[in-house]
Amino acid sequence: MVSFPVPGSYLYEIDYQSGTGGPLSFSIAGLRPLVSLTLTSTSGGSPVTGQPVTFSVQATDESGAPIANLPVTFGVTGANQQALPATTDNTGKATVTYAGQAAGTDVMQATATLNGLSLVSNQSAVTWISANAPQITITGDLSLQLPNPGHYTATIVNHGTGLAIAWSKVSGPGNVTFDTPSQATVGALFDTPGAYVLKVTATDTLGGGFGNSASDRSRPH
Repeated sequence: MVSFPVPGSYLYEIDYQSGTGGPLSFSIAGLRPLVSLTLTSTSGGSPVTGQPVTFSVQATDESGAPIANLPVTFGVTGANQQALPATTDNTGKATVTYAGQAAGTDVMQATATLNGLSLVSNQSAVTWISANAPQITITGDLSLQLPNPGHYTATIVNHGTGLAIAWSKVSGPGNVTFDTPSQATVGALFDTPGAYVLKVTATDTLGGGFGNSASDRSRPH
């Protein structure tokens, strides 16, 4: 059995000899990669869907010299399956950029053919996260006795960073004072009986900024 350290094409030599009445002697010598394809990525973690990511492959021969003008195919399997063609430059490097539109994990691998030999790079994975706006669910007091405050909680599901929260009054006969208007859980004081509509807005600034709102109806009396 022969074990190869990395994918690629290998130069080898087979030697054998046999003596009269003796066993056959067999050996393989001089194993080394003929051509190497090394794949790297600039993803740096989990990008948001729609955000571009760059992959590069370096093609070198058995001496470590770059291979120029080599057609390479970057194959993507997983959530955003596709094939991206490229050609190595005079430094032996080929680069592609793509943006995943579906959340999930992609696996990238580069392939090429040189002098009839199939070449395969290492694999690199990238996991895309959803760029959807935050999703909000509100729970709290639908009816209360003044002057008691109403208490409300916004449950927010988001995939980005820089989350900003703001509570406000949409409609109602009087003023509403929020004790912590930039927090998910808030207390609200109503100065006049009646029906009110309250709103909480959650904005996620990652990926250009996304907002969503939900409302709740309160009837202080």
